[in-house]
Amino acid sequence: MLQILLWCLTLSSVGNAASVVRQSDHPKFVNFLNNIWQILSDEGDCEPGQMITDQGCVDCPAGTFSNAINATSCTPCTAGSYQDQEGQTSCSACAAGSYQDQEGQTSCSACAAGSYQDQ
Repeated sequence: MLQILLWCLTLSSVGNAASVVRQSDHPKFVNFLNNIWQILSDEGDCEPGQMITDQGCVDCPAGTFSNAINATSCTPCTAGSYQDQEGQTSCSACAAGSYQDQEGQTSCSACAAGSYQDQ
């Protein structure tokens, strides 16, 4: 069904496209923007650490991750973990002596004097 749909989209957009693409060459993801069909990804696959948007594959922002191919969203890091880089496939646990009590964070905080966190 996907190939048939893409073939129809290509045929209906011939007047707006620079060239016609053979059916066997169709990408999995296209976007219609400003009356032009755009190829979002040659392979149609966003890598783990990325998500599919209307602009194509983009890296997950810091504080989030994606461990799946073609993710439609990135998952916030859970409390007790963080991610300080974009495009990651997992979050890191806060080190002993630090904590994070909120989701989607890019760092952990040191425990207050007189307290500790060993997990």
